Amino acid sequence: MTTTLEDRHRQISDHISKSIIPLINTMDMSLVAALTTTDRAARTTTALAWRGRTRADAVRFTHAADIAERMGDLFTTASERTRLTVDHLDLIWSRIHRHLVTVPASLVSDVRTSLDTAVEPAVSDWLDDHPGTGTVNFADLRDHLDLILADIAPGLTNATARAEREAANLTRRGNVLTLTCGDTIMAAGIDNALTDRAKNILTDLRKIRDNNPESTPELPTRAEVKAQVLLDLLGDNPDSLAVTVNLFRTTTDGVHGTGTAYSPDIGWLDVDTADRLESAARTSPNGRIRTLPDSPDDLTVTEAYKFPVLVQIAAEARDGHCRFPGCTVPATRCEKDHIENSPHTDPTSDGATSIDNLENLCPEHHRAKTLGIWKAASPDRGLTIHWTGPLGEKYTTYASGPTAPYIRLRAETQSEEPEPEDPPRQE
Repeated sequence: MTTTLEDRHRQISDHISKSIIPLINTMDMSLVAALTTTDRAARTTTALAWRGRTRADAVRFTHAADIAERMGDLFTTASERTRLTVDHLDLIWSRIHRHLVTVPASLVSDVRTSLDTAVEPAVSDWLDDHPGTGTVNFADLRDHLDLILADIAPGLTNATARAEREAANLTRRGNVLTLTCGDTIMAAGIDNALTDRAKNILTDLRKIRDNNPESTPELPTRAEVKAQVLLDLLGDNPDSLAVTVNLFRTTTDGVHGTGTAYSPDIGWLDVDTADRLESAARTSPNGRIRTLPDSPDDLTVTEAYKFPVLVQIAAEARDGHCRFPGCTVPATRCEKDHIENSPHTDPTSDGATSIDNLENLCPEHHRAKTLGIWKAASPDRGLTIHWTGPLGEKYTTYASGPTAPYIRLRAETQSEEPEPEDPPRQE
């Protein structure tokens, strides 16, 4: 039997995904378990000595050990299934402790215990509801944690948001300025605005280079252009940046939002922040509010190539982020791709321009699919996407935006409804 190079690559890929990566996660979890046997005050220095890497790496392992101690059942699940890494445990620690900053010192221990008691079973149930063999998507876990915390402690999450909005600061060390935006929304909005303007500038520079390849110097990086854009705004160019925030929120009357809200750029937001942003959208001359239909079936299907705006927004609310395995680029920053190719680009295909055939992909992963390096297919109208890689490796991603649970529940309910009985025959 002859083994081709492609077969060999596929075997290597399977071995890495099924054996090597789980083994690495298992070894890391063993180290975390060992850290739990050491004195709390010595864990960071112990991890630094054991790992021989950076202090930031040692802190991650210290946080993971803290979660392992506080959430024993979840840690056991993480160790056995190898779907959560040290980074995931560190994320759980960080999302909980973020909300302890405003708590009086005398109450921190009790509040932390209450949050742990709610978070541990909720994350375990979430893992059961999202089966798979790959590592859990980082953004999905972050969003789920934030939603849990907003549901069980709305007052606390509101207080955290208010405190963070008031915590902005700017520091300088030599020629390095560090701006800490207390408000994550503002930070994401500024970065997105700078990125958009930098992309436009780089596009113009590439055209100049293509026309004059010999006389044009090497192009700057996107980060360098973003910095220059910001300096221009603060110095010679007084133009202001327009900050755009996309927000998804439940409505009971078809007009006004209620409860928490979701932003693909940030994740779940507390009620106070959601109210503030919705109010700004209603009063700003550039603000715009759209109401999505209750069912995807009510969205337009078009013969055109481009997806209608409301369909794009509905897909962003369903997906949350790029649907490629492991990618966390917000859906609002993604390109809109036909899962099954459109006849406009592939005459041999008949993929519809509809919500059922739309997936959000960042430019990098959209290009990889367009080139045929990765292939995608969905068995359930975009909720689940099965990916096949260049070496035959297989991954599955699930829609995880704020509307995905409702769409999934509606689909399950409809599939369980009995078919109407035939009318009685008339003799």
